[in-house]
Amino acid sequence: MIALAVPYEDFWFHDGPWTEQDYLALPPGGPKIELLDGRLIVSPAARTAHQRLMRRLANLLEHGAPEEPAVEIELNVRVGPHKIFIPDVVATYKGGGEVLVQDPRDVLLIVEVLSPSNCGEEWIEKNRLYAKAGLEWYLLVELDEAGEDPTLILWRLDTMRHYREVGRAGCGGTLELPEPLGSIDPADLLKRHP
Repeated sequence: MIALAVPYEDFWFHDGPWTEQDYLALPPGGPKIELLDGRLIVSPAARTAHQRLMRRLANLLEHGAPEEPAVEIELNVRVGPHKIFIPDVVATYKGGGEVLVQDPRDVLLIVEVLSPSNCGEEWIEKNRLYAKAGLEWYLLVELDEAGEDPTLILWRLDTMRHYREVGRAGCGGTLELPEPLGSIDPADLLKRHP
């Protein structure tokens, strides 16, 4: 357990816009916090089903590419000056504890799990900024109301820096992922894996 010199609540009292340095000085743990143009976007921890799906997807991606890239859950990714987002899953060539913020050039794939509770304007803005940052591959996991029927949609950045859909699969189908991640059947996200 890490003891903080300043009570956690005191970090929220902040004058002026948040800088990247201010953001990176926040204590670990707690809610999901992202930085966008001097303001913090604070989200509660994802629901259990969302977390389980992220973990299973990360495991499947890692199994498809056992050496590189590293596949992690909720890494800091810089998408512009004073803009740091935390995608649900990230496949990166710069894994490990030594990297605090991922550079978009080192990221192969980002994944966001989209459910009815997080599909509003914030997601549209994230999508735009991911594209502007040059993140080439973007996997979207859409869930139905019950969270029981995932659809995977793979997007690739075009020369105009817009995402274009290049593949889609529902349960029982197969989605080919960028090399070396292999392929995946969304039904596997509903099964328990060791």
